[in-house]
Amino acid sequence: MNCRRYRLDQVANFRDLGGYACDGGVTRYGVIFRSTALNKATEEDIAKIEHLGVRTVIDLRFPSETKELPDRLGQDMDYINCSLMGTTKLEQLDVVNSSVVETKTLHRMYRLMLLNGGKEIRKALEVVADSEGAVLFHCAAGKDRTGILTMLILSSVGVEREDILVDYQCSSTYITKFTTDISGSNIYNMKWILNWIDREWGGVPEYLRQIGVQSETIQKIKSKFVENLYM
Repeated sequence: MNCRRYRLDQVANFRDLGGYACDGGVTRYGVIFRSTALNKATEEDIAKIEHLGVRTVIDLRFPSETKELPDRLGQDMDYINCSLMGTTKLEQLDVVNSSVVETKTLHRMYRLMLLNGGKEIRKALEVVADSEGAVLFHCAAGKDRTGILTMLILSSVGVEREDILVDYQCSSTYITKFTTDISGSNIYNMKWILNWIDREWGGVPEYLRQIGVQSETIQKIKSKFVENLYM
């Protein structure tokens, strides 16, 4: 059975990235998942995640966050920390006006992420490509660092921009009951960062190439994540 969003007790915004039309077909269900952090996950939550075939968890948070609020994991899950902000310091994130509901300043943080986190982005994509079983990646609220990695993955397999924007925008609705973060996921921020990538690099594929992501890595992701519906 295919499901876009799963209902868990203490993990929010747990979504399957399957079901999007893309180059050559549609993204396959049961391969790549996204969510909020797993530090509050119940035993039942973990059992459900394991049942979905998740064998690798990529934590996109700062090391200090992972130490303070460590993930709860299943016995057979591999855990990798890829701090997607890279060399960005916590104090640099004051460029975001996080006290405003649905702020339009999150793109400033996303820009820092893409400029300073290339090494970690490359590592995260390599883990997705090489992992056995399904992959789950998350940050804290499951919308910013998670949203950027989602955008890069969906873009790399040819999902249209409209679907990427919608996937990003709905996060704030799904996390309302699970976080005090009111900054939201205003669609303006993802539109801005996609347009910025176009201006600076000519698109996501060239950005990924510039940070060292190999074509073989993208091909591995496509092979496991894209289902051909036309054969």
